[in-house]
Order: sequence, then C-alpha cells, then structure tokens
Amino acid sequence: MTASSITIQTRTAELMAFIQALPAAKQESARQLLEQRLAKSGPESEVLYWYPEFNGVVCVCFLRGRMLFSAFSGRKGKPDFTYTFSAVEQLEGHLGRWVAFHNAVAERKALEQAQKAAWLPKLNIGDVFVSQWGYEQTNVDYYQVVAVNGKFVDLRKIDKEVNFASEKHGACRPIPDCFVSDEVLTKKAYQFNTLDPESCVIKLNSYESAFIKKPKLVEGKKVYESDMWTANY
Repeated sequence: MTASSITIQTRTAELMAFIQALPAAKQESARQLLEQRLAKSGPESEVLYWYPEFNGVVCVCFLRGRMLFSAFSGRKGKPDFTYTFSAVEQLEGHLGRWVAFHNAVAERKALEQAQKAAWLPKLNIGDVFVSQWGYEQTNVDYYQVVAVNGKFVDLRKIDKEVNFASEKHGACRPIPDCFVSDEVLTKKAYQFNTLDPESCVIKLNSYESAFIKKPKLVEGKKVYESDMWTANY
C-alpha cells in the first residue's frame, strides 16, 4: 500500500495465514484466487475485509488521496462492485447490503444441504422406476424395487408391454413382478426436486438415470401410464 495520510487497518496478512492453514490441496487455488483479486483491485491493493461464510473479500487501493474499493464473492475473480470514496465510512451502506445478501444466500445453501443430507427416499418394495435413454433413439427400461436400506435401493429389471404405432415408434408399460434377470442392482437414491420430498432419481450409469414412476389406482388396481419409445432401425 502506498503512503497516505489515511490510516486504515488491512487484513491481507490475516487472510494469507488462514489460507496457509487450509488443507494442502486447497492452498494453491485459494492463494491464486486472492492474488487475482488483489491484481484486479489496483496496484498495491490490500484486503480490507473478508468473510469466510461466503468467501467474500473487500480490497482497497489508494489512488491520489481517494480509495478504490472492490468486493468479490464465492469463486469470482471479477468484482461484484467497485466504488471510489474518500473515506471508509462512505462504503458502509453498500457494504452492509452486499454482506446481508450473500449471508442470506449462504444460509439458504446451508439449509438446502442439511435438508438434502437428511432426506430419505419414500420407497416401498414393488415400486417401479423408469429409464428413458439413448442418443439417436429412445430406449425405455423398467426396474422394480426389491429392497430399501436408507438411501440405497436394490433394483431388478422387469419386462414391459410394447405397443407399436409404426415400425420405429410406439409406447410401452411396465409389467411388475415379471423379472427379466436375476441381477440385483444396488444404487443410491437422490431427491430429484427439492420442492417435492417424494421425487426420486437413481443414477444407473454414466448415461442412464431412472425416475420413480407413480401408478394410478383404477378400481383398486395399479395402472401405469405408457412411455414413448423410438427406434432408428
């Protein structure tokens, strides 16, 4: 920082000590981010405030008797705002709103993560999942739940009733309890929609996911809606 009649306390050394105490795998990226932010904030800039709750940093740079303030959040290398004032007190209103906003975002994310960690699938043995996958065509597969253990689900593939609208497309429905293989897939279930606690998805592999398929009750019997399939050969 260049010499100035304005005396303020900076926290660059404090933030650097915090970074050096991080796990080794995180230190280099955190140091590079801080250096990038300081470089964006002007020559010989320093950290004025930092907020570990949302990885927020406010940097200050002295320019001809005035101060340039730059604020960063998250993993951004570009400032959220940049203001020039002659006194730190002039920054307070802008800073208060900025901190309040990012604190609220951080609190909401923490709550969502806690809810995600506590979520358990509401599944029963006999429930059916549907997988629709393919690049040039749409393949449809069905899986039936045979066991539930917390977030982990045992699935077996079941047969389907296939109807043709043409040679290359049509509709199909699952046939519960009609297993086509003895193979049991043990997979972890995830909440698909945070607004719907009963939503559920299971990742089968890198290209295929299965979603819970809810039947309708018609005269006391479970009836599944059909799913569309396509073929290119």
